[in-house]
Amino acid sequence: SGEPASLEVLHVAAELGWFAAFVPPQYGGGAVSGRPVMDAVVIAEARGAALQDGPFLAPNVVAAVVAEFGSPAQRELLPQIAAAGHLVTFAVSGDDLWSDPPGLTAHARAGGYLMRGGPVLVPDLESAQWVMVGAGFAAGGRSVFLVPVTDIAKRARRFECIDLTLRLSSIDLAGFEVGPDAVLGSGAGPAEAAERARVVALALSVADSVGAMERLLANTVEYAKTRFAFGRPIGSFQALKHLLADTSLAIEASKALATAAARSVEGHEPFAGEVTSIAKAYIGERGIEVAQSCLQVHGGIGFAWEHDLHLFMRRLTAANALLGTPTFHRRLIAATHDAKAA
Repeated sequence: SGEPASLEVLHVAAELGWFAAFVPPQYGGGAVSGRPVMDAVVIAEARGAALQDGPFLAPNVVAAVVAEFGSPAQRELLPQIAAAGHLVTFAVSGDDLWSDPPGLTAHARAGGYLMRGGPVLVPDLESAQWVMVGAGFAAGGRSVFLVPVTDIAKRARRFECIDLTLRLSSIDLAGFEVGPDAVLGSGAGPAEAAERARVVALALSVADSVGAMERLLANTVEYAKTRFAFGRPIGSFQALKHLLADTSLAIEASKALATAAARSVEGHEPFAGEVTSIAKAYIGERGIEVAQSCLQVHGGIGFAWEHDLHLFMRRLTAANALLGTPTFHRRLIAATHDAKAA
């Protein structure tokens, strides 16, 4: 819709547990199955199928990182996150939150850090009160910082996104100063906090895409059964049968990869980073291919603004680019293997 999600909608979502999976029970949260990643993935798939807008991915990513790496003061935000009364989001810099070289760097100075580098992208800034910002240290390594929205709101510029369900703002953080208490993971290692944010975000992102792909294919199959041409359903033509079969196969492979990614992140597996990058690269490309194939089946009606198909295509196209393009993730995988070989 282009408008921020209403607080009423967000509170209803919170009552359903959308933001509580990664919040420990002592802070008012908890996962229904005891597996927060898998629970959040189920919701992410359903949101993708329904093209649901509004905050979900970012609050859960921040909750996961704060719960595991946050200081006692930072963890005081967790009850508010679970209740949607203190919503949070994150900033994406460079190719993604963890690009190399980083789009945003933090330079140590007396009393904290000074940010340098290009602008960052922030989803759903209007309904957030805290932003988790990813940056690289000037001396090397990664970190994430938790900063109040009030400190950076004047630097924000809203712009339109190809995905009509996504609200993005660009924020120029060059010259912005943060205190040392803004660092997440200062005890366990800032790099570990940044990597955890990365893999959780990717697991939820690909699940959303899979949900959108499945619903789009279901709608397309139904259309192929009911749209008649030359006295028969168009789904009975061999060319369309082959197209839909190939599309179904691509979605099944995407589901398998998304599940593997979610399980690796749930288990804190050492290879979770590689698996999530593989899933993001594959599903990012397959999503656009699936949307194009479904457009071919729909024909002229698929080009109509009133038809939902373009909304799915927009969502999958934006998902392909956000949190790292397929090219970026393939390079990341190759660099990881090169480092191991060296």
